[in-house]
Amino acid sequence: MSEERWKQDILQRNEIIIKMVLDQIQRFCPKSVDLIGIGGSFCNGDFYEKSDLDLAIVVNDDRAWKLNRCFVVGDVGFDIYTQSWEQFENMAEYNTPYVTKLFDLDCVYQKDDGVSERLKGLKEKALKHMHDREETAVKIQGFLSEMKDWMEELKCTDNLGQGYWILSRIIHHSEFILYMVNQAYVKRGTKRIPEEISRFPKMPKGFLMLYQSLPQCCSIEEIREKCLRLIKIITDWLREEEISVREISRRKQKKFFEGRKELSQDDLRGTYEEIWSNWKNKMYHAVERESACLSLMTMSACQEFYDEMYENFQIDRINLIGKYTAGNLKKNAETFDMAMEEWKKHYDRFGMKVLRFSTGQEMQENLYADESKNLSGCIRQFTLYKKM
Repeated sequence: MSEERWKQDILQRNEIIIKMVLDQIQRFCPKSVDLIGIGGSFCNGDFYEKSDLDLAIVVNDDRAWKLNRCFVVGDVGFDIYTQSWEQFENMAEYNTPYVTKLFDLDCVYQKDDGVSERLKGLKEKALKHMHDREETAVKIQGFLSEMKDWMEELKCTDNLGQGYWILSRIIHHSEFILYMVNQAYVKRGTKRIPEEISRFPKMPKGFLMLYQSLPQCCSIEEIREKCLRLIKIITDWLREEEISVREISRRKQKKFFEGRKELSQDDLRGTYEEIWSNWKNKMYHAVERESACLSLMTMSACQEFYDEMYENFQIDRINLIGKYTAGNLKKNAETFDMAMEEWKKHYDRFGMKVLRFSTGQEMQENLYADESKNLSGCIRQFTLYKKM
């Protein structure tokens, strides 16, 4: 299929989805939605055949939650979920560089002029925090301390899978530090982070080559050695930038609760489709682009999803990151698919079907067909890796 044809097809598909959402708002909650905007790749123009539509739906009450859906059309996953103004207020604090929706949002609906003024105020607030050198220094100190905490944990394990998990956390925090020192934010999504970082004017000497080599580590010893070098390079650089590097440990150890709940259909509904939407196609995009970083970080992000479910419900843990293979991106994608099928067994146990449609027309006819049932499931939002 020609580029012009597939672009036309997916833009038409997006129009159908937006129209469906607008129709549902008018039918069920006309006063509940303040803003709808297109973010992500369809806002910045960096989309491809498997890109999903990233909608920001900002609501002012609970009635609009019925808009939430996770579903698949063809081989592209989608998650439509609503967000509160409180979440946008938290974003404006600039605690991480994932503030894209504040700055890069193509508005397709707003309730009144007051909405745009409120969003403008949040942008200004985020910029103020972003350019407050003293404030960002404190946040940077916290990220560096967390990297050192992870490093201590890395020294105590000989398990390669656990090593890759810790490596992904250290990479993630190093990225946060680079963004904050450069007073920047993630503009084009997780898959473009290495490219954005490579263009930063402020960069630790020797960082980029080491950073690019990290996902290629093949042994626990190599992971330890390179992570130590990375932390030293960043620590020395922060001193040169006159950013204090005193210890501020912020990482909270996750506790395992004995009172985990039995998994129910309501807890489960939408999760398989969400995995597809957030991460599946990124794994194959990593293969196409030969991006070991995207492969590792995508597996890491999905692992956090599996771990949250494991910590809250009486199910077995899916160890995805433990099967990461440096240098074999195709195998990683296949491993990801096998983990998805393992997750789907929960659907099978309850006799649940994946919400998947062959065409946009089928989606249009069936997605919101039965409003009497709550199909929203659990639309989860994660601090570090939710796509922006």
